[in-house]
Amino acid sequence: MPNSCWSCSVMRTQIRIRERFCAALALKDPHLSEAESRRRYGRWTETHGHDFTVEVVVAGAVQRRTHCIMEYSALHRRVRRAIIAPVDHKCLNDVEMLRGVVPTAENMARVFFKVLAHNLPRRLKLVSLTLEDGDGNATIVTEA
Repeated sequence: MPNSCWSCSVMRTQIRIRERFCAALALKDPHLSEAESRRRYGRWTETHGHDFTVEVVVAGAVQRRTHCIMEYSALHRRVRRAIIAPVDHKCLNDVEMLRGVVPTAENMARVFFKVLAHNLPRRLKLVSLTLEDGDGNATIVTEA
């Protein structure tokens, strides 16, 4: 009985992984004066740090050879290479992939989503990327 369901085309399968990184940032808008940035972002204009968690959910067909969408270790490697390595233990205001972006969680998550989507095999769909800031706040990005 179980084997009859494995080829069932109505099943949608997703996998989820989490990675962590530490980084510093200051919320400063280059289009605003220092005073205007301070009014908008308050104390967050000062350089401060967070312990971030990135959660990634991908969907795809279960592969006949491996019996999985993608090996978890392979997805971890791609996320580490595309997102974590460029930002871990860095000042996010100085990171190339975030150049010109005010490093709010919303902006960072959107950039990370785009970067990762371009670093996945075509057979996979990036369903969501969640960025948690370590203070209990999270931003979730999905495709529109």
